[in-house]
Amino acid sequence: MPANRLEGQLTWSFAGKRFRNGYVSPSVLYVFRQDRVPSDGVDYLPPPDAYALLHLEFATSFDMFRKNTTLNIGVQNLLNRKYRDYMNRFRYFNDEMGRNVIIQLKIDLF
Repeated sequence: MPANRLEGQLTWSFAGKRFRNGYVSPSVLYVFRQDRVPSDGVDYLPPPDAYALLHLEFATSFDMFRKNTTLNIGVQNLLNRKYRDYMNRFRYFNDEMGRNVIIQLKIDLF
């Protein structure tokens, strides 16, 4: 059973002469310590501690070579926090993935 979670997100939209449909969106994910665990000793380790992750996303549209282009940059786990998720069986051995940067460039050709 997954632990309880809280997630919040803010979005700031902007537009200008060169950039259209732009936004910056920070978000926070807080995962509580799992307290609903089997009492019959089936699990090898106690549940991992609670953790909070900070994410950030930026996107905008603009013209490049007379084509509509969208740039999206996202960073998950911005602070590179070490944590283990109760639902991942690898939690006995490894931490979850650290900072993850995603860059996406989409060009409308037609």
